[in-house]
Amino acid sequence: MAPFILVIISIIGYFIILNSKVENKGLIIFEKVISSLISALLISLYFAQLGYTPVENREIGVPYSSFEELFGIYLTFFLPVYLVYGTVLSYFIDYKSAKLEIHNLFLTYVVKLIGYALGGILSVGVLLILISTSTSMLNIDNPFSILASLATGIVPSLLLYHVSLLVNLFLKTLKFYK
Repeated sequence: MAPFILVIISIIGYFIILNSKVENKGLIIFEKVISSLISALLISLYFAQLGYTPVENREIGVPYSSFEELFGIYLTFFLPVYLVYGTVLSYFIDYKSAKLEIHNLFLTYVVKLIGYALGGILSVGVLLILISTSTSMLNIDNPFSILASLATGIVPSLLLYHVSLLVNLFLKTLKFYK
């Protein structure tokens, strides 16, 4: 089901990008893809480090994964999500915030921060709805579990936003952007 959702998001994103009236679409998409790749690598490294058990702390007879295996597993999960959903979300938020014509740099940052946070909540919310219809994972009786689950989408989304800011700054220093 998840690959089907990613295909639908990529098709919708393609038409959003195609119909947008933005100059340098290719360069902007390149920036978003690079930001998505770096974000997927960083979050995969973090989760692999979090789940890794050093050799000296391992118990006999218990199977453990190496750091490289854990990194590969997390990268396999995060990379398609970041490349499809993250790229489309990032492009859409930047495009819509540019239409607001906010001239204050701090206010622009806050608007985009809220947009990325809401995008992260939306992505996890959709995933939770899809998973909960096929399993009984979602505990509707406990609102804190729902809020905690939705909040897990904020961190990866904000990571993407800040990596995107750094990539954009890097590209501006290389004179790709004006």
